[in-house]
Amino acid sequence: MRISLHQRLLVYLLSATLLGWIVVAVISVTKTRIEIEELFDAKLAQSSWVLWSLVSHELSEEAATGNAGYLAGNTRHMAELESHFMVHKYDSPIAFQIWIREGALQFNSVNAPLRAFSDQINGFSNTTMDGVDWRVFSHYDEASGIVVRVAEHRRVRRDLVNQIAWQFILPLIGGLPLFAFIIWKCVDYGIHPLGVVMNAVTARAPSHLTRIELEDVPDEVAPLITSLNGLFERIEEMLEGERRFTNDAAHELRSPLTVLMTQAQIAIRAVKVEDRQRALVQLDQGVTRAIHLIEQMLTLARIDPEATTLEFIELMLGPLVQEVTSEKAGDALGKQIDISLEDSETASILGNPQTLQILTRNIIDNAIRYTPEGGCVSIRTEDRDDGTVALIVADSGPGIPEQERAAVFRRFYRRGGNRVPGSGLGLSIVKRIADLHSASISLESSSAGGIEITVCFHL
Repeated sequence: MRISLHQRLLVYLLSATLLGWIVVAVISVTKTRIEIEELFDAKLAQSSWVLWSLVSHELSEEAATGNAGYLAGNTRHMAELESHFMVHKYDSPIAFQIWIREGALQFNSVNAPLRAFSDQINGFSNTTMDGVDWRVFSHYDEASGIVVRVAEHRRVRRDLVNQIAWQFILPLIGGLPLFAFIIWKCVDYGIHPLGVVMNAVTARAPSHLTRIELEDVPDEVAPLITSLNGLFERIEEMLEGERRFTNDAAHELRSPLTVLMTQAQIAIRAVKVEDRQRALVQLDQGVTRAIHLIEQMLTLARIDPEATTLEFIELMLGPLVQEVTSEKAGDALGKQIDISLEDSETASILGNPQTLQILTRNIIDNAIRYTPEGGCVSIRTEDRDDGTVALIVADSGPGIPEQERAAVFRRFYRRGGNRVPGSGLGLSIVKRIADLHSASISLESSSAGGIEITVCFHL
């Protein structure tokens, strides 16, 4: 199931917000509970000290009057002590016990049990008596041997913590829909530029490949638009190349097809056998040239689309050149051309074998084609000291004037007065394949008077 970017961002942000709120709520309630416990414990200890101060005061008065009964049965004292621990509506019910050194209960509040709250004589403790949970603070005075125990219901603490927790959580729960709406609007506004780009691309005609403007575009979207603009430029270049290629192909094919049609008509109308035979020979040569032209055109048309899918591997250049040379040896033998190969056994490059065979075949084919009968063609590979590997093919043909050497790599370019059959695409194909391999090409005069072409592969 595909989820839109808008929905994905909403899910992520709302989940993160809800999780954050839960974490904050748990931490806040936990800290609140700890603080309430500390506050109530402090209050409990303070109550113990207040009660002890009152007991000490009463003890001093009894000692001064010589009354050995010491608080026993004194209802005035009980009312006075209990008046210090009246339960306020925001306070917890507090109970207390006063024990003398003999271990007898001397005095207790009306809500306190008759048995000791705790076995401890100092500090805090928890206990359950008659189904009621108590928090107890005990204070022992060594001089008088009196133990004062003050206790309160733990239920009050729990109720207060729960009340504070709900007062904290309910606004968060109530505000969640509002936050969800705000997040939804923010996400909608944030991804609006993507919708603008999508609409701009969707509304474009196939031939409309102009750049998308980067005005008012977020930084996160700008790389996407830059990539799209680069894609549009590459597509425009490819379409323009196809248009040029189609126009050139139509122009170049028109002449040989016209010649073929003319020779065919001559052969049909010829009365003499000699004339018909001559026309058929010329027709055969024209078909051969047309086939060669079409093959070269198809090769050139195939290389550009495959440029981004070519697989480059490490290979030895020598065996590849040797294989192609063996293929073309028959053509050289037919023209009595002396062809030689000098291979460097260490010449290793990173390249695509199929396209490199096409490159090598076109270079050697050109050399044999333009070398007159009885000439020579030398082929060699070099592993140079500068780390480059070179393929060098030299012939003893007519050569190329220096001012025309840059032009021979253009499509369908042929020198004026050139009678050697060809399509004018061979070196264009070589140049394109060399570019795909980041290789450089140079043309120089050969020692045999022809041309020397060098393809240098940079490792």
